Amino acid sequence: MDIANRENFEHYFKILELEPHASFSEIKSSYFHLKRLYSSASPVLSTMMDDVSEEKRQSLLQEIEIAFQELKQHFSSLETEKQKNTADRVAKKNIPEFEIFSGNALKLTREVLGVELQEIAL
Repeated sequence: MDIANRENFEHYFKILELEPHASFSEIKSSYFHLKRLYSSASPVLSTMMDDVSEEKRQSLLQEIEIAFQELKQHFSSLETEKQKNTADRVAKKNIPEFEIFSGNALKLTREVLGVELQEIAL
């Protein structure tokens, strides 16, 4: 990732009030929280309506939406790349075919692929 993209992503995380290492689950949670907060029906925002114009509120909602969509696309690309890498590893390894995938068969396949148990648990 080049410097400009990294700065854009850092900006998107900042808009969603998150650290750059946040998980996609945290991103979704913050996105929905901020959307509710800045919606016109928000009781919290109604007490501050004098300080936040409708135009500013709409602008914030648009920034939140853009940040979420960009980060969602980024995480989706990472997942696609991870799946492609796994498929490439499978194609290069000699993995036995199993008729029934027992725990031992799955463990053997994982070990042949060099995939850590912790990685699967995510």
